[in-house]
This record gives sequence, C-alpha cells and structure tokens, in this order.
Amino acid sequence: LINEKNETLKALELSNNQVGAKAEDSNGLARMLMTSTALVHLNLSENVLGSLGTNLKAFGRGLGSNKNLTKLDVSNNQLLPDGIKVVCNALRTCTAMKDLNLSYNSPGREAALSGMLLVHPTLRSVGIVEKEPQTRSERTYWLDTRAKEAIGRALLAAPGTVQFLQCDVFALTETTR
Repeated sequence: LINEKNETLKALELSNNQVGAKAEDSNGLARMLMTSTALVHLNLSENVLGSLGTNLKAFGRGLGSNKNLTKLDVSNNQLLPDGIKVVCNALRTCTAMKDLNLSYNSPGREAALSGMLLVHPTLRSVGIVEKEPQTRSERTYWLDTRAKEAIGRALLAAPGTVQFLQCDVFALTETTR
C-alpha cells in the first residue's frame, strides 16, 4: 500500500523478498503498477511469482496498463510457461519497456515469449538465460532449441532494435567488446 498512488518513486528493488508467496501480492503489485506513475524500474527477481498461479493474471493486468516502466527484472521467479505467457502478453502494451530480464523461469516453448519479442517496438536488452536441466521436470519446461529458434526469428523480424541479448549460449551486453 505504501506504493499505491506514489507519484515520486522511480525505482523499486523487491528482489529476494518472497513476493508472490501470498495471493494478495498479485493485486497489490497490480495496483502499484497502475497508480505509481513515476515508476520506471522494477526489480522483482529471486521471488516466487510463479506460485501465484491464476492470481498472476492480476499482476499481468497491472503490468499491461503501465506505460512508464522501462526496466523490469522478473528473473528466477518459477514462472514456468503459464507465468511467462501472462507476463509476455502484458508486456506487449508496455510501450516504454527497454530492458527486460526473464531469465531462469523455465519458459519451455511458450509462444507468447517469441510473440512478444516479435511485436514489441522499444526493447533494447533482453535476458533469457536458462540453466542446463538436471531433473525430468526441469527438462519439461526447458528453453530448448526450437524455442530459441523461435526467439531468434522473432528478433530478426521485430520492429524494434534489440541491441543486447543474454541467453545460456552467449551474452551480448553493453560491456561486450
């Protein structure tokens, strides 16, 4: 509630805080994203957003309504394909988004990821790093070769200009020489 209707907060660091452990976290994040008009940087990495299940849709609605957010980190949130779908579909309308980190969320072959990259006009940096799967369940939702190919094709055809990409095969960042 401290961040609802906050017109001065520009960056919020919520990494490693168990965000998503309670169902009401989704509605709280949604309200914050809808009403905090100055917020441009949100770090939600190392949380448990994926455990929100169907409640994650409220977060997606808040994210989709935000037109000022330029940097979002939702890495390592156990989103799995269903969560990635919610986030990526919401990001299609986040027209100010420049830097996005979706790493370590086991997206599998979720088409919403490549679909969002295909249409997003302002993305500059994208992180989709995944670790090599160790268990059977990790292999089920692994970002495999076909998923990476779909992402690559989307980036080639995208209207924007993604300049930096981090994945498990390579990293092209601002400091790359």
